[in-house]
Amino acid sequence: MANTAGIEEAELRDGLRAGGEIQQALSVARSSRAAATFVVYLRVSWRLGYHVLRRWRGRGERVLKTSDAVLQTVWRHGYRGPVAIYRAGDPALAGFRGVSAQDGGSRPFERA
Repeated sequence: MANTAGIEEAELRDGLRAGGEIQQALSVARSSRAAATFVVYLRVSWRLGYHVLRRWRGRGERVLKTSDAVLQTVWRHGYRGPVAIYRAGDPALAGFRGVSAQDGGSRPFERA
């Protein structure tokens, strides 16, 4: 099953307040004729795999317009590690559990 649940910023803040941490972050650049947009995937200590950052109340993925916005988003939550940016469809994304098939992931997300 694909990871469609993702993680909302409210859950992220709650998990961090409870002592959790963001272990890794990556972003996927999705191209269109107009411009690239970006989504952020986070690996957090209290859940397995990568989780796409979602909008409030599950109203879809949080889509960012610039790579600077990607960095500001993860930095706002205290993460200071590297943030790799992949193009959608990059074969390397198949190795990250939880990355959606739309972005190039192929490993299913397994719930604990």
